[in-house]
Amino acid sequence: MLNTLTNSASKQRPRPRPWPALLLVILIAVAAATVGWIGYIEADDQFYVSAAVGWLTHFPFVGTNHWGLRHAIVLPIAASFSLGGVRETTLILPITLYYLALVILTFLVLERISERTVAFWAAVMVALTPRFALGASLVVTDLAELFFEVSSFWAFYLAAQRGGTPRLLLLAGALAGLAWITRETAVAFLVFYGILFLFGFGMPRMRYFWMALSFVAIVGADTAYLWSTTGDWLYRYHVTLRGVASDNPLHHTGPERRDLIAASKYTRPFVVLFASHEFGLVNIMAVPATIWLCTSRSIDAGSRRLARVLALLAIVWFLILSYALIDHLWSAPRYQSVTGYCAALLLALWVAKIGFVRMPRLTACLTVALIASNLLLTYLDNKDLLFGERLVVSLSEKTQEPIYTDKATRFSASFLLDAAGTGERILTGAPPVGSLFFYSESPRRPAEGDVDLAAIHKWQLIETFEEQPKVSAKLLRAIGIERLLPDGLRLKLDPLPKKALLYRVR
Repeated sequence: MLNTLTNSASKQRPRPRPWPALLLVILIAVAAATVGWIGYIEADDQFYVSAAVGWLTHFPFVGTNHWGLRHAIVLPIAASFSLGGVRETTLILPITLYYLALVILTFLVLERISERTVAFWAAVMVALTPRFALGASLVVTDLAELFFEVSSFWAFYLAAQRGGTPRLLLLAGALAGLAWITRETAVAFLVFYGILFLFGFGMPRMRYFWMALSFVAIVGADTAYLWSTTGDWLYRYHVTLRGVASDNPLHHTGPERRDLIAASKYTRPFVVLFASHEFGLVNIMAVPATIWLCTSRSIDAGSRRLARVLALLAIVWFLILSYALIDHLWSAPRYQSVTGYCAALLLALWVAKIGFVRMPRLTACLTVALIASNLLLTYLDNKDLLFGERLVVSLSEKTQEPIYTDKATRFSASFLLDAAGTGERILTGAPPVGSLFFYSESPRRPAEGDVDLAAIHKWQLIETFEEQPKVSAKLLRAIGIERLLPDGLRLKLDPLPKKALLYRVR
């Protein structure tokens, strides 16, 4: 009798779901393999390097610009430098880890609250979206901020499913606080939470104050530290406002800004969202998918609820970043990372819940087209921004002879030269007769009048370096249709190759 009851109980007890280790390994491999390597580009990353080194050499350190105050990026880079030295790989590593953590978190949470199929497709679509695959090797703020916002969202959503679990709400608020001190664009995320609070979403309104408590604790601790070291309790915001005042769309009204999309002020955000190669087809396909998910009665209520919340977050983020802050932020894809993340999840939810159920063949074709286009767009991105600078570093490692170059190239290559330990071999100024001179036709930040071209052409040309064309360019040339394409598209598929020359001074 006892054995019978035991066997019966064991049959009724639900079996624990096996740990999806294999799927996680596959996702990590896919994410790592699709990273569009960019590396150091002598932009925001130079300030993160300076701040991270500052923490290692002048503890406790206080950043003097808004990049230096983004501790969730600076401190991991400082830790990476302390473990592996100051080099490009240790600089990039924390951002790559944020990217991988974003993919893994997406899978683990959706596998818990939805289905493993939904979780897998969502993680794949996040990993393959060019905005995230390219950002994984680029030291800018976006992926770190996105990770904290996404983590906060999932902690909140899990709490809402349980009627407002305090510990999850405390976690959600703390993560939102980390997002805020990483970049104040997280204000859009706070507006999203404010709307949910007004509607009493998922829990009694009083439960939301658990989030406010931990948010204030994180921001308060950061404020207290900066106040104690600077004497200015609004130091972070004064520094940030100075940064915004020195570089915003009001200072640039023409097309001279390289990342300024050719569209009017109020239509540019939509062009960024739906025509940028950094999002590809994700946002375009997500619009009808989201409408279908939010209105369909053929899917379970939980999926429909999740779709509506994600759609609200995407819309709120887009409107705040694009229009409420229109005179303070550039209309650039990186500021729409949250909207792009939501779009990837909504598309995955539609694929798993509706597409493969009701129209499997069409959905399979659309999914393949999306994945293929994402991989192609990641590949086609202009990733070699320091072509000449990386060449001069390579040359410095191959010869003991000093090499002269222009000030712009030397400055942009400084970090890479210091990391290689060959900085003393690359010099600027008037090159003496018999010395080597390296000339890049497209330095990262060209300076007018930095090079005397008339003098250079009289010297002995030793070697010419030219950027290798992409496979897409070779294919177009082989087919012979490149001249039939519009200039904008042709230059994307077959860009003008960068070029550099090495001379012997006469």
